[in-house]
Amino acid sequence: MVCAAQLFGWDLGSLWQTANQRRCDAFLRADRVVEAVESHQYMMRMIDDAEKSNCLEWSTGECCIFLDNITSMLIVILIAFKKDCISRCVEKGDEAVAANNYERAIELYSAAIGLDSSCDSLFLHRTKTKLAQNLFAEALPDADMVRTISIIFSSNCANCTDT
Repeated sequence: MVCAAQLFGWDLGSLWQTANQRRCDAFLRADRVVEAVESHQYMMRMIDDAEKSNCLEWSTGECCIFLDNITSMLIVILIAFKKDCISRCVEKGDEAVAANNYERAIELYSAAIGLDSSCDSLFLHRTKTKLAQNLFAEALPDADMVRTISIIFSSNCANCTDT
Protein backbone atom coordinates (compact mmCIF):
# COMPACT_ATOMS: atom_id res chain seq x y z
CA MET A 1 0.00 0.00 0.00
CA VAL A 2 1.59 3.16 -1.18
CA CYS A 3 -0.57 5.54 0.80
CA ALA A 4 -2.34 4.97 4.08
CA ALA A 5 -5.80 6.46 4.29
CA GLN A 6 -7.50 7.71 7.41
CA LEU A 7 -11.25 7.20 7.69
CA PHE A 8 -13.20 8.06 10.85
CA GLY A 9 -9.92 8.05 12.78
CA TRP A 10 -8.96 4.57 11.59
CA ASP A 11 -5.61 4.05 9.93
CA LEU A 12 -6.63 1.77 7.07
CA GLY A 13 -3.02 0.97 6.19
CA SER A 14 -2.40 -0.27 9.71
CA LEU A 15 -5.62 -2.30 9.65
CA TRP A 16 -4.62 -3.84 6.30
CA GLN A 17 -1.20 -4.75 7.69
CA THR A 18 -2.68 -6.25 10.87
CA ALA A 19 -5.21 -8.26 8.87
CA ASN A 20 -2.47 -9.66 6.65
CA GLN A 21 -0.27 -10.53 9.62
CA ARG A 22 -3.17 -12.34 11.24
CA ARG A 23 -3.86 -14.19 7.97
CA CYS A 24 -0.21 -15.34 7.90
CA ASP A 25 -0.48 -16.50 11.51
CA ALA A 26 -3.78 -18.29 10.82
CA PHE A 27 -2.28 -20.19 7.90
CA LEU A 28 0.71 -21.13 10.05
CA ARG A 29 -1.45 -22.32 12.96
CA ALA A 30 -3.51 -24.39 10.51
CA ASP A 31 -0.26 -26.02 9.29
CA ARG A 32 -0.78 -24.52 5.84
CA VAL A 33 2.83 -23.36 5.71
CA VAL A 34 3.09 -22.83 1.96
CA GLU A 35 0.05 -20.54 2.06
CA ALA A 36 1.54 -18.75 5.08
CA VAL A 37 4.75 -18.09 3.14
CA GLU A 38 2.85 -16.93 0.05
CA SER A 39 0.70 -14.63 2.18
CA HIS A 40 3.80 -13.17 3.86
CA GLN A 41 5.51 -12.60 0.51
CA TYR A 42 2.38 -10.93 -0.89
CA MET A 43 2.17 -8.63 2.12
CA MET A 44 5.84 -7.66 1.83
CA ARG A 45 5.46 -6.91 -1.90
CA MET A 46 2.41 -4.71 -1.37
CA ILE A 47 3.71 -2.36 1.34
CA ASP A 48 6.06 0.58 1.07
CA ASP A 49 9.49 0.78 2.70
CA ALA A 50 8.27 2.71 5.75
CA GLU A 51 5.75 -0.01 6.59
CA LYS A 52 8.22 -2.82 5.83
CA SER A 53 10.21 -2.08 8.97
CA ASN A 54 7.11 -2.79 11.08
CA CYS A 55 6.42 -6.01 9.20
CA LEU A 56 10.04 -7.10 9.45
CA GLU A 57 9.91 -6.60 13.21
CA TRP A 58 6.77 -8.76 13.35
CA SER A 59 8.09 -11.48 11.06
CA THR A 60 11.51 -11.79 12.68
CA GLY A 61 10.24 -11.81 16.25
CA GLU A 62 10.93 -8.28 17.37
CA CYS A 63 8.35 -6.94 19.77
CA CYS A 64 5.44 -5.31 18.00
CA ILE A 65 2.85 -3.36 19.97
CA PHE A 66 -0.34 -2.10 18.38
CA LEU A 67 -3.76 -0.88 19.40
CA ASP A 68 -6.60 -3.19 18.48
CA ASN A 69 -9.29 -0.74 17.32
CA ILE A 70 -12.11 -3.20 17.94
CA THR A 71 -11.36 -3.93 21.60
CA SER A 72 -9.26 -0.81 22.30
CA MET A 73 -6.61 -3.03 23.86
CA LEU A 74 -2.88 -2.93 23.36
CA ILE A 75 -1.72 -6.22 21.92
CA VAL A 76 1.89 -7.31 22.10
CA ILE A 77 3.08 -9.81 19.53
CA LEU A 78 6.40 -11.45 20.21
CA ILE A 79 6.59 -14.29 17.78
CA ALA A 80 9.12 -15.07 15.18
CA PHE A 81 6.84 -15.80 12.24
CA LYS A 82 9.62 -16.44 9.77
CA LYS A 83 11.62 -18.71 12.06
CA ASP A 84 8.55 -20.71 13.06
CA CYS A 85 7.36 -20.97 9.47
CA ILE A 86 10.78 -22.09 8.23
CA SER A 87 11.07 -24.77 10.90
CA ARG A 88 7.57 -26.05 10.11
CA CYS A 89 8.37 -26.13 6.38
CA VAL A 90 11.48 -28.20 7.09
CA GLU A 91 9.61 -30.48 9.47
CA LYS A 92 6.77 -31.08 7.01
CA GLY A 93 9.28 -31.41 4.16
CA ASP A 94 11.14 -34.11 6.08
CA GLU A 95 7.83 -35.89 6.68
CA ALA A 96 7.07 -35.69 2.95
CA VAL A 97 10.48 -37.17 2.12
CA ALA A 98 9.87 -40.03 4.57
CA ALA A 99 6.57 -40.68 2.78
CA ASN A 100 8.34 -40.53 -0.62
CA ASN A 101 6.30 -37.45 -1.57
CA TYR A 102 9.27 -35.65 -3.08
CA GLU A 103 7.31 -33.04 -5.02
CA ARG A 104 5.62 -31.85 -1.82
CA ALA A 105 8.95 -31.84 0.02
CA ILE A 106 10.53 -29.69 -2.70
CA GLU A 107 7.55 -27.31 -2.51
CA LEU A 108 7.95 -27.00 1.28
CA TYR A 109 11.72 -26.52 1.16
CA SER A 110 11.25 -23.95 -1.61
CA ALA A 111 8.74 -22.07 0.56
CA ALA A 112 11.28 -21.96 3.38
CA ILE A 113 13.95 -20.70 0.98
CA GLY A 114 11.48 -18.00 -0.08
CA LEU A 115 11.58 -16.71 3.51
CA ASP A 116 15.33 -17.05 4.05
CA SER A 117 17.54 -17.59 1.03
CA SER A 118 20.69 -17.11 3.12
CA CYS A 119 20.39 -20.43 4.93
CA ASP A 120 22.51 -23.20 3.45
CA SER A 121 20.70 -26.02 5.25
CA LEU A 122 17.46 -25.19 3.42
CA PHE A 123 19.18 -25.56 0.06
CA LEU A 124 20.84 -28.74 1.33
CA HIS A 125 17.45 -30.28 2.18
CA ARG A 126 16.12 -29.41 -1.27
CA THR A 127 19.30 -30.71 -2.95
CA LYS A 128 19.04 -34.08 -1.19
CA THR A 129 15.38 -34.36 -2.16
CA LYS A 130 16.11 -33.61 -5.81
CA LEU A 131 18.96 -36.13 -5.79
CA ALA A 132 16.61 -38.76 -4.34
CA GLN A 133 14.46 -38.23 -7.44
CA ASN A 134 17.51 -38.47 -9.73
CA LEU A 135 17.03 -34.83 -10.74
CA PHE A 136 20.76 -34.22 -10.95
CA ALA A 137 20.67 -31.16 -13.22
CA GLU A 138 18.01 -29.51 -11.03
CA ALA A 139 19.97 -30.30 -7.84
CA LEU A 140 23.20 -28.71 -9.07
CA PRO A 141 22.19 -25.02 -8.61
CA ASP A 142 21.04 -25.78 -5.06
CA ALA A 143 24.30 -27.59 -4.30
CA ASP A 144 26.20 -24.57 -5.62
CA MET A 145 24.14 -22.32 -3.31
CA VAL A 146 25.01 -24.53 -0.33
CA ARG A 147 28.70 -24.13 -1.14
CA THR A 148 28.43 -20.39 -1.77
CA ILE A 149 26.40 -19.64 1.35
CA SER A 150 28.66 -21.82 3.49
CA ILE A 151 31.68 -19.84 2.33
CA ILE A 152 30.05 -16.42 2.72
CA PHE A 153 28.15 -16.88 5.96
CA SER A 154 30.04 -19.79 7.53
CA SER A 155 26.66 -21.44 8.28
CA ASN A 156 25.77 -18.94 10.99
CA CYS A 157 22.42 -17.62 9.79
CA ALA A 158 19.85 -16.91 12.48
CA ASN A 159 16.89 -18.70 10.87
CA CYS A 160 18.66 -21.91 9.91
CA THR A 161 17.44 -25.12 11.38
CA ASP A 162 19.80 -27.95 12.14
CA THR A 163 20.19 -30.49 9.36
